[in-house]
Formats: sequence, C-alpha cells, structure tokens
Amino acid sequence: MPKRTPYKRNCDQCGNYYEGYGIRFCSPLCGYNWRSTHPRVSVTALFWAKVDTTDISGCWIWTAGKNSKGYGNFWANNKEIKAHRFSWELHYGKIPKGQFVCHHCDNPSCIRPSHLFVGSNQDNMNDMIAKERSPQGLKGEKHPLSKLTEQEVLIIRSLGKRKISQMQIAAQFGVHQGLISNILLRKTWKHI
Repeated sequence: MPKRTPYKRNCDQCGNYYEGYGIRFCSPLCGYNWRSTHPRVSVTALFWAKVDTTDISGCWIWTAGKNSKGYGNFWANNKEIKAHRFSWELHYGKIPKGQFVCHHCDNPSCIRPSHLFVGSNQDNMNDMIAKERSPQGLKGEKHPLSKLTEQEVLIIRSLGKRKISQMQIAAQFGVHQGLISNILLRKTWKHI
C-alpha cells in the first residue's frame, strides 16, 4: 500500500499552520474547542442549504455535488444517497424496496417532491420511452442512428415505385441496399 503523504494547512480553530492527514485541527484541544462553539447542524438543514428553489421551471435544483448523469449526491449518516431519493424520504417516508424515484420533469438535479414519483424499473423505462428520451421511443430522423430524413425516405419510396434498382438508390443516398429494401417493404420507417 502506498505511503500517505501529509498535506499542509491551517488549523480551523486557531489558524496555526501544520501538516496533517485529513485532520482539520492542529491538536485535539483545538478540535474540542471548535466543536464546543459550533453545535452540530441537522442533516436536513445541511440538505436544504444545497437547494435552489428559485428556478423558473418550477424545479428545486440541487446545487452541490452531482454524478456524471446530473443526479445530486448527498452524504447522510455516513453514506452517500441520491439527493432526489433523500428528498422523497423526507416528504413521503421510506422508498419501497426495489423501487426507483423517478422524475416527472426529466431534470435529474431536481429534488422537488411534487416532481418525483416512485415506480419500478419498468415504469422508469416506459416513462423514458413515452417522453422520447430513449432510442426505443424515437422514430425516424429523431433517432440518433438515423442516416436519412423523412423527405429522403419519401423520395426512396417514389424511386422504388418507378422500378429503379435498390442498388442505384442505395448508391444515390450513400446507404446499404438492405436499408433501401427495408424501407420499400415498410419494415423500417413504418410511421411514414
């Protein structure tokens, strides 16, 4: 295991400069004196200090640490919890086992209780598809892997009716012949 190196800092109580290993005070006495003048703040008060309720969208935005997907992280009782889950439990009680706390507003940093609902993983997936936030729910040119526009598909279908070969159509649009075949047979782009 690599040897830890001390870092240099000033004591939170007296301001003296010292080297430490994650300790905020230069001595136990300074730590005791600081704690006696700084009573513990409740976890709830710490939580609300990191929330902005003035957002114009109506969301209550978590302003502290967030993960790579934008969900707020909060430490409570020596463990990390998602901020929106903590908010749900503050307002409605314990989250049923195996359930997710989902967002009506689709804003991962929102912790407003009225914007949250509890559901299964399937409920969360269905909500994502219904709101077109998933490739499964996106059709046509809205799909991130789409190579054609709706206008191009209509042109392909009209060229197919004129008996132009699928290989020629594919070359014209820079796609594979199989895609042209699927479009003409209405296996893909069914909604047009």
